[in-house]
Amino acid sequence: MNPAFAMERIEFMARPEADRPAQTHKLDLVDFMLGMVMTKDVTPLILLNSFFNIISFQPPEVTLDEAGLLELLQRVNKEYFDVNNEVMDRLKDGVFDCEDAKVVSKESMHLINVGAQLKYFSDKKISETSGSAATREGR
Repeated sequence: MNPAFAMERIEFMARPEADRPAQTHKLDLVDFMLGMVMTKDVTPLILLNSFFNIISFQPPEVTLDEAGLLELLQRVNKEYFDVNNEVMDRLKDGVFDCEDAKVVSKESMHLINVGAQLKYFSDKKISETSGSAATREGR
């Protein structure tokens, strides 16, 4: 959300105008967003998401060139196989208990983290080139 828009919204809400209905003290979605913009704290959104069983996290800052992209792809593959190996090792005894779940959860978060870095890099590249007529053939 644009901080300038946030300030306009706050100023609008503070204006006493006769034709506007009586103000309530209930927060609406814009107020919810404004609070996070002003405090730079998205914890309320993360808590709201967890209430609805939605996983959310902020994308990592990734500044890569194409060579770094290949290294990142190798890390994604490594983490993927680490998760697979952990699950297979944990299932050898035929039981998947709480301790097993903790280890697999930790390994899964490593995979999600590098996967998010790859997605963020790709999305950033798309947004940088959107609107341009550059294609693979035109390079």
